Order: sequence, then structure tokens, then C-alpha cells
Amino acid sequence: MNKCYGQQGGDCVNCGVSTSALRSELEVLKRRLLDRDVAIVQLEAQMAQDRPDHYPQGQVTVLRAQCDHWQDKYDRLLEAHKRLQKVNQGLEDKLLRLVDRTESEKSTLAADTASLTTALTTAAQAINRLKQENDRYKNDLNLAIQLLQCNPSKYASHKLDSVHQMSKRRPNFVLQGSLGTTRSPK
Repeated sequence: MNKCYGQQGGDCVNCGVSTSALRSELEVLKRRLLDRDVAIVQLEAQMAQDRPDHYPQGQVTVLRAQCDHWQDKYDRLLEAHKRLQKVNQGLEDKLLRLVDRTESEKSTLAADTASLTTALTTAAQAINRLKQENDRYKNDLNLAIQLLQCNPSKYASHKLDSVHQMSKRRPNFVLQGSLGTTRSPK
């Protein structure tokens, strides 16, 4: 079995084997190892019951070599499994941090959207109010123009008289202020 040290996503970087394939192979090997262990224990129990000269020394050596081989395979698979668990834990932590950051950005954007919507609604109401005032002022101005056009002498004569009296007082008042006298206008 290849030793895989760098994993990326779900595949080994060195050999391209998927982690799910390694896990399934690990499970198969665990079952086979358990079956072999049971068989070895049964053989050892049988050997202990039988006479020692019944099993030649060569067969015991072969069985021990097979047991060592399967134990070595199991140890390597266990190490690979532990490495995969560490990699998976690191990836899970990264994913959780990304989710937390995304959720905080989402809540910030939602709050910004709500405040901007409120500001937009307030601005739209102000625009409508100003349009209504503008229309009212236009109507008032049109009404004043119509009144002046209908009867100009009634409104214009009063204004001209008051403007004429103010123009007479103004030069006297300005002259008095520049000469330093405090006479009241006549």
C-alpha cells in the first residue's frame, strides 16, 4: 500500500486515491485481521491442547509471519486513518470559520440594507412633500398672476404708493446716518 502524506479535498495528492476508498479498504482489512486473529487464537488453543510434536515448528513460523504481516498492514492503515482524520478536522475548521465570516457579513449587509431602505423611504417622502409644496406655490403664483391680470389697478396702486413713500424716506435716512445726526424722518 502507498503511503500518502498530502491530501487535498477528498483525494491523496501523491497517488490520487480517494479517502473513501482508503476508508473502505481499511474496514475490509480490519475485518480480515479480526478473522485472522480469531483463526490464530483458535490454532494456538488447539496447539496448546494437542501435543507439541503434533505441529511442526515450520507451520508455527509461517503462521507467526502471516500474523506479523497483517499486523504491519493494520498499523499502516491505522496511521493513514489518523492522518486523514487530522486533515478532515482542519478542513472542517476552515469551513466553519468561512461559514461564521459569511454569516457575519450577511447580517452586516442586511443591517446596511435596512438602514439604506429607511433612508430611501425618508428621502422619497421628503421629495413628495417638496413636490406638493412646489405645486401649491405654483398654484398660488398662478392665482396671484390671474388676480393682477384681472384687476391690476387695485393691487398695483397700493404698492406704488408705498414704494414712493419709502423712496422719499430712504435718502433722508441715509443722509442722516452719514452726517451723524439722529433726526427722525419727516
